[in-house]
Amino acid sequence: MKTLKILFLSLLTIATISCGDDDGPENLPVNAENIAGTYSLTFFRSQETYNETVNGSTVTRVYLEEGTAFNNAIFVFNANGTYTSSGTYTYDYEEQVNGVVVDTDTDIDSLTSSGTYSVVGNSIYLSDADETFEVQTLTSSNMTLSLNEVDGDSSYELEIRFTKQ
Repeated sequence: MKTLKILFLSLLTIATISCGDDDGPENLPVNAENIAGTYSLTFFRSQETYNETVNGSTVTRVYLEEGTAFNNAIFVFNANGTYTSSGTYTYDYEEQVNGVVVDTDTDIDSLTSSGTYSVVGNSIYLSDADETFEVQTLTSSNMTLSLNEVDGDSSYELEIRFTKQ
């Protein structure tokens, strides 16, 4: 009976230790200190949607771009509010008209740029891109940024993900 009791307590201890927090790293406050670092681009996806009237009918055009390969695609955010990016990424492009694919292509884009950034609330403003990105996730190892713009009958959505080196 003593052996059974020791075995039960051992299994209970192992189960308790192995059932830790599986939610992943905790989100950090969005500020220049927590953003500062070198990041590898790991995901890129954008979608532009335009609705227009042609001969009395609404036509919806959608342009999709999704990164497929990231070649030394590096972003460096410095604590002093400057940033640089370098490398390239390959992406697939698709154009749709009313849900029908009318064009596809694969292209390479360069990420060579530099500028300043500022943090306001949960957003990062990049001077070189003249855009404000919403910080969706900021942990000690990852950052996800998004951009959502609506202008009349058009919209633009962008999501980019980074892994901190």
